[in-house]
Formats: sequence, C-alpha cells, structure tokens
Amino acid sequence: MIKKILSIVLILILFEKTNAVENKILFKIDNQIITSLDIANEYTYLSLINSNLRKLPKDKSFLISKKSIIREKIKESELKKKLDLDKINDNILERIMKTFYLKLKIENKEEFKKLLEKNQLEYDFVKNKIKIESAWNQLIYNKYNSKVK
Repeated sequence: MIKKILSIVLILILFEKTNAVENKILFKIDNQIITSLDIANEYTYLSLINSNLRKLPKDKSFLISKKSIIREKIKESELKKKLDLDKINDNILERIMKTFYLKLKIENKEEFKKLLEKNQLEYDFVKNKIKIESAWNQLIYNKYNSKVK
C-alpha cells in the first residue's frame, strides 16, 4: 500500500508542470504531518483569497502560511475528537462554498473550479478547508454562545 502511494506521488512529481518544490516534512501535529508542499498550497490558497499576501516579502508570507496551516491542523485535530467531519451535510457545505466564491466575485462553481485549477489547487482541498473552518466556528459558537451577554 505504501509503495503504491509513493509510486503515485513520484509519478505526479515527475509529470508536474510547475517549478519543482522540494517536499520536506516540517511539523507533526498529533498524527498529521505538515510538509513544505502543504505550506506552499496554503500560501496559494491564502493569496487567492487575499491578494495582498503576494505583496509581502517571501519570508513573511511563508510565516503567515505556516502559522495558518498549523492552526488549521490543530483545529482539525480537535474537531475530530468531538465530531465526525465526514458527516457534515454536503448541501450546507456547498452553500458555504457558494458564498465563498461569490465573495471572490466569481459567479458560478465551474468558474471557481477553473480558477482553482489555474492556481493548481483542488476543489476538494478548498472544500475541506472551508469545512474545517465552518465546523470550528460552529463548535466555538455552541460552546460560548450562552456566555455572551
């Protein structure tokens, strides 16, 4: 099984059209690893939703991307202890995704997918990020809602 996964990853790397990025394991949070490729994808995602990130020096944008992915992995780890992320209603998630791409001034899902493809991001990658963030926000709201006066 591991050999198959490594073979697929190797083939994908060999046929990748972009600049080669050395992929190193940088962090481990619980049983989840964070690689340099994860941080590069996070940078691409963050710069897609906030173009000002591209204007920052490379070291600052790297630091922002690194902190963002670490926070996300911690949130995901904590969420998995409290609920099953796979059971989140897809209809609700798709509505949240629609709100997300409409804020980016993209009119439909297909245009959004094309934009993601252009930026070498997967739709499911972004959907998972939004799922984690939405579930986290709901968890925090449920926990502290009764304490707000």
